[in-house]
Amino acid sequence: MSDVRAKIELALSKELDRHQRGYVLSFQSFYDRTGFLSGAQERMLDRFLAEHSDEAKAKRAAWAKEFESKREEFKIIFEYYKAQRNYFGSVIMGFQEDENYVPPEKTYNKMCFNKYADKVRQAHYSEPKYKNGTLVFPRSTCPSRHAFERGAIVLEAGAAPVISACKGAKRYLLLPVGAPHGILVEERHLKTRK
Repeated sequence: MSDVRAKIELALSKELDRHQRGYVLSFQSFYDRTGFLSGAQERMLDRFLAEHSDEAKAKRAAWAKEFESKREEFKIIFEYYKAQRNYFGSVIMGFQEDENYVPPEKTYNKMCFNKYADKVRQAHYSEPKYKNGTLVFPRSTCPSRHAFERGAIVLEAGAAPVISACKGAKRYLLLPVGAPHGILVEERHLKTRK
């Protein structure tokens, strides 16, 4: 049995995900027809084998254990990227489907250690500018300013996850004067009158 055939058989014996298994079956079919694999196919097959080695499994298990202490921080950043809808789609889907989901360490680092994540964390942990019970008014930049032109009472600061990576992104639950229901508004869109 050739070296390539042995690698394919070994890869098929591993716990590959659906996409990886599809690739390996495709490589097997190609190899059966031609008797060789292209350089790119061999590199991909080697990568699959490396990802499912005992050493890689131990490393993933250690990361899963370490991630448990970082889960709450990850949820803050997760809510931001979920609202953006354009980035880290597979991680967002995985975390929504399974609350015990552990993202790959490399993806976690890309997601949580960038300038946008830093701003989200800063907004989340910052002290609220307006205390509960404060009468606030909309700035001219407020998208929902018509909902509370006569002012609103702050019911809760940090009432919802941060969904903007900017200064003043903490979200407030407000009760507009004369309205029966509250609205969510970001801190940067609020002001007080002197």
